[in-house]
Amino acid sequence: MRQECLAGIFDLAIEETKTGKEIFVKAPKAKIMEIGEELRDAAARALGVPLMAESPLLRIDMGVVWLVADMGDAATVAALNPSMDAIAKLSSTLQATGVTVFGRANDGISAVHVRSFAPLQGIPEDPPYAAAATPAWRPF
Repeated sequence: MRQECLAGIFDLAIEETKTGKEIFVKAPKAKIMEIGEELRDAAARALGVPLMAESPLLRIDMGVVWLVADMGDAATVAALNPSMDAIAKLSSTLQATGVTVFGRANDGISAVHVRSFAPLQGIPEDPPYAAAATPAWRPF
């Protein structure tokens, strides 16, 4: 089988495993670029909190481009109240789908918590997190 996506056309392999059939794909290596200070500062303003000094803001191209930032911990990720207008502007400037942030969890359930924002695509926030953050749900 072959699959066509933004990153190209990929060969898929279907293999029988102990848990049933699984599909495997070998994708090309992601193109990773570190973003400079001026746009890093714009990202911090868009997110409403400073970025970790020791962690770069990355533009990761896997066919679909995302800006990715390590926020340090899950509590910082959960507390974000970003400016969608500023994220849209930053995404447009860097020709990215949106911004994904993550932070290490200390809840005994998960390793990291992740939130993604893609207002240029009409998706202010990734629906699974947005649903999990409502009062009826406990995030992660």
